[in-house]
Amino acid sequence: MIKNFFDSINISYKEEVSLRNYNTYRVNTNMREDSVSMSAEMVIALNNNNSTKFTSIHNHPTDSNFYIDDLTQFILYSKMNLMILCTNSCKHSAALFKSQTIDSDTANNILIDISNYKINNNVDGHGDAMTLIQKYVSVGLLYFVRNNY
Repeated sequence: MIKNFFDSINISYKEEVSLRNYNTYRVNTNMREDSVSMSAEMVIALNNNNSTKFTSIHNHPTDSNFYIDDLTQFILYSKMNLMILCTNSCKHSAALFKSQTIDSDTANNILIDISNYKINNNVDGHGDAMTLIQKYVSVGLLYFVRNNY
């Protein structure tokens, strides 16, 4: 299903993120060759006070897994409850779901843990996040589904 979605939209060789809600509202990012930055419209949508929840859908031009920066943004924004990733070759597609037990205090503790992980392992935001994701899955904070093609 995820692969079919990504096949149906024209994914470029740049990384792109799209925020969507169930009312088909869509906000796109500013795209660059090597990374992606959130547009001002995205940040406003994720920080407003209404109850809208978003799904983050994005691609990786390479066959890489979730980056640490992906995980950080996912945890940082409480309105983002699902993150879907697909590589351009569709070798990997994956989805992260937040548990209902992630409140603001838990999110802050996770963000501190991610920061400590980056320092202790000398990795930047483009490091593979799978070790951290597996850690949070094991304690019931995240759910993770992956398809390999």
